[in-house]
Amino acid sequence: MQTGSDFGAKILHGGNWENFEKYTKHLTFFLPESLGIFSAYTATFFEILFPLMLILGFKTKIAAYGTGFLLLTFALSMTIALGVKAPLDYSVWIGSAAAFLLASQQHYNYSIDTLTKKN
Repeated sequence: MQTGSDFGAKILHGGNWENFEKYTKHLTFFLPESLGIFSAYTATFFEILFPLMLILGFKTKIAAYGTGFLLLTFALSMTIALGVKAPLDYSVWIGSAAAFLLASQQHYNYSIDTLTKKN
């Protein structure tokens, strides 16, 4: 029997955009196909943007909330499409919770936000 994480590993093994789109279509089976492809591009854009913002400490609260919602959406899609085990294997729920915990902080040391804060 093939589990959800086995399916994901087989699809992503090729490491190219076509396989990524196929995997995204599988995760977003409940969306129209064109919206599923759009979600692949959108998710990739935000998966690059939010970590860069977090590393730089630029608009940290916005980046943390964005990361939390992005991971939450991914975790829910994985759960619906692949079952409960898949998002647990990749700690997607933990990543989402950690991002929301970061977003709840009032002050971010060592960040551009702190340097540009007006007293």
